[in-house]
This record gives sequence, structure tokens and C-alpha cells, in this order.
Amino acid sequence: MSYQLEGRLLEVCTCNVLCPCWVGRDPDNDGTCQSIVAWSYRHGDYRRRRCFPAAPSRCCHIPGNVLKGNWRVLAMRR
Repeated sequence: MSYQLEGRLLEVCTCNVLCPCWVGRDPDNDGTCQSIVAWSYRHGDYRRRRCFPAAPSRCCHIPGNVLKGNWRVLAMRR
């Protein structure tokens, strides 16, 4: 799979100051992480197709360690 994207990432969650999920550690707020992740793509390509400006986002419930999976995606916008 070949892709190249340029843009920005915004991540906000219920963990304390720095989210331990980013480095594969357990969430520090009651063992779960409620997260909103949003991307803003300015330009790029995916599988040789041009990606127009887009801003998808996800609201996630992460029950425990992020690497164990079992996430629940609560909403997604394209």
C-alpha cells in the first residue's frame, strides 16, 4: 500500500496531561481512554489517487491498553 498525505492531527482525550496510550501504556484515568482524533488532509495521494482536502474524525472508547484493541468507535465523519 502506497500513500503520501500532508496535513495536521488533533488528539484530545480524558487521560492526564500526556496520553500514555501514544507509547503503548495503560490509560491513567480509571483504566479507560475517551478520545477524539481528527485529521485535516491538505493534499496527498493514496494508491495513486489524489486525495482532496478532507477532515475525518473519530470518537473512541479505548477500554484498557491501546495495543490490546477492543476499541469502540462512537462516531466518524468523512
